[in-house]
Amino acid sequence: MLFSSNTTDVNQSTLTVTGLGSFTTYYFRVGGTNWNNVNNYLSAGSTRTLAGAPPVNPIISAVYITSITASWTLVSSTMGYKVDASTASNFTGTLFSSITTSTQSAVLSPQSLSANTTYYLRVGAVYPGTTSYANTVPSSLSTLTNLVSAVQIYQVFGTSVTLNWAGLGAGNAEGYQLQASTASDFSGAQFSSSTPDVNKSTLTLTGLSGSTTYICGWEA
Repeated sequence: MLFSSNTTDVNQSTLTVTGLGSFTTYYFRVGGTNWNNVNNYLSAGSTRTLAGAPPVNPIISAVYITSITASWTLVSSTMGYKVDASTASNFTGTLFSSITTSTQSAVLSPQSLSANTTYYLRVGAVYPGTTSYANTVPSSLSTLTNLVSAVQIYQVFGTSVTLNWAGLGAGNAEGYQLQASTASDFSGAQFSSSTPDVNKSTLTLTGLSGSTTYICGWEA
């Protein structure tokens, strides 16, 4: 494809060619134009244009057990977007990537991540031959733990309730938190109990009111 720029000012010695693609090599020639509008060209060499802009304001917008979602503000002239997740801050480790060719997509979620693991994320705008990256804010975040299992209400007293569960084990969680509320959406008064001991499998909520129904929730 040919791109050109011209001028009738014979005293001008600079011209700019616009409309070129990002990160693409172009060959140039320049020539004088005679009375018959014929150009006498001389090769001016070649150069590669710079990559386009990276996505604007990329953020981590959601976190799950095996995926993390990034979102951003769209940029122009891109061919699509790519989100990389890695346990290494310099992205030299195993990469988990999600790619879209939609230039109007502003959300991607790398999949198959490990639970309770910190990943660094970057978002890239794809151009011919390259990708322009920007790190998300925050630059890293941990995936959620797996759900605890075999949760049961173990004992109920006048002002306390004890629950137990099957522990997730070392390396799979950093601790546990038990919550109770009189509202099913946990918008009411809340009571909580927590432990950093991942081998523990029992927590007790105290300070509850007698003869009151509570909804219990669980975090690891």
